[in-house]
Amino acid sequence: MSGAVSVIFALLMLAILVWAIIKKLQPVMVLWVIGTVALIIAGLVNGSGVAAASSGNAVLDAFEYFKECMGSQFSGNALLIMSVMGYVGYMNYLKAGDLFSVYVARPLKKLKAKYLLIGLVVFLDWIFVMILPSGIATIALLFGTLYPIMIYLDVNKMTAGAAIIIGVGIFATPANFFPAQVIQDLQMDISLAEAFMLYMLPVTLITEAFFVLAYVLQARYLDKKTVIRNEDHKPQEIPDPKSFGIPGYYALLPLIPFGAIMGFSKLVFEDIAISVVAANLLSFTIAFIVRLLSAKQSFKETFNEGFTFFKAIGDSVAPVAMIIIAGTFFAGALTATGGLEVIIDVLINQISMPISVFIIFASVLAALMYAATGSAFLGLYSIGPLLAQAVLSSGSDLVIPALLVFTISSNILGASISPISAANMFAVSAAASFIIF
Repeated sequence: MSGAVSVIFALLMLAILVWAIIKKLQPVMVLWVIGTVALIIAGLVNGSGVAAASSGNAVLDAFEYFKECMGSQFSGNALLIMSVMGYVGYMNYLKAGDLFSVYVARPLKKLKAKYLLIGLVVFLDWIFVMILPSGIATIALLFGTLYPIMIYLDVNKMTAGAAIIIGVGIFATPANFFPAQVIQDLQMDISLAEAFMLYMLPVTLITEAFFVLAYVLQARYLDKKTVIRNEDHKPQEIPDPKSFGIPGYYALLPLIPFGAIMGFSKLVFEDIAISVVAANLLSFTIAFIVRLLSAKQSFKETFNEGFTFFKAIGDSVAPVAMIIIAGTFFAGALTATGGLEVIIDVLINQISMPISVFIIFASVLAALMYAATGSAFLGLYSIGPLLAQAVLSSGSDLVIPALLVFTISSNILGASISPISAANMFAVSAAASFIIF
């Protein structure tokens, strides 16, 4: 394709994608259809397909490329996410996550200053996301523990719910797929744990401090305009840890993956670095052994409980892995048209758009995709490679800022304003179940 035609073709793909998202068409199907059609057309025009192992026919290569995307992603971040969700599922089954939440929440009840409590909730939200890298799981835990405490202290239910949701959007954690993929796209020779400790953690702490201060001030302002009536609402008491029927030390089990990822890294051991997948498998092994030694039931029953880990992995395959694969497929199709290279050249070299501005532009676009689809995957796997290509081809030294801005900003904005994300929809339904007005 000529430069002008390739640009028009790429813009047309993006326009159709935006239109389909607005029309609420199924994201995986949209990515697959647009990507397949684009690869077929590009193959016919260019006379060659995009598949690494070509079938010998440009049209058939469109389907070979989908197979390659599936293979590469199942051996990469899809496996990472499935391992995390497997451990989350096992912790939920044992109620260890709930127990940990109770031990954290109970001391907060003694606080008299409700706005200090609101600020602490925003901060604890991020801590929970680091320990249990699942937005909806974190929200579920906090709505069952910290949310009732805030209501007990006469915090507006909208204020309490939003305080829980805010911190979930920060994906800068040492066990999350998003920064892991961005690090890979940017070809950074550094592990996720190292990137977190050296770069993401300081920026995230600053971001959290801003969130806490800004949200507390907003809550005080809005509460002055809101009349709260609690006559018909009986505050929910935090459950007694003994009511879970498990030993108190089970509350430490959700911390194991975090400890493994940070402990077995080059920051601690020069020659040892464990992957997130291996860390979750190691954590499951330790938790499983603890369960075998402590459960007051038959060995067979306790042994079979371990299948919960693999069942949770299986349950996460369809909704998570396929959007990753389809997003990667679409990104490859978009790249195959050649339009991205022309657009990048125009924006950076001819228009002379500063690479810093381009990083912000890409992050905002990814955030809008997140908001429209309720998932971070679409922006990550369609805009992420474009951002990486622009940064690397420009020879810029803004690789680390690109990682930070794209990872933190696009996710915070997207998670906060998305009306259809699973986490936000769960938060709305959970808040609606408490009648306080």
